[in-house]
Amino acid sequence: MRLSDREWKVLEVLWQGEGLALGPVVEALRPGTGWSRNTVFTYLTRMEGKGLVTIDKQRVPHLYRPAVARSDCAAAERRVIQAWIALLGAARAKRRAHRT
Repeated sequence: MRLSDREWKVLEVLWQGEGLALGPVVEALRPGTGWSRNTVFTYLTRMEGKGLVTIDKQRVPHLYRPAVARSDCAAAERRVIQAWIALLGAARAKRRAHRT
């Protein structure tokens, strides 16, 4: 799973809570992003569709929770970085071999 920077921002807020209503999520994100309530709502809804967030619609207000663990997301990011490092290393080795 590859998260966008914006998805990371949303999840960072959700990982800090035990299920948050939209208002507190917006207030946590607004200072660093300037996002409106509608923008945050759109992100949360899209992230639910991706399986990144769960929405408890039985409660009013709805509660938003992360559906993925921070450790799993971090591990996936490390794998992507390691793959890029390996790819760059292979490309450099190929250039060196081609020069000689």
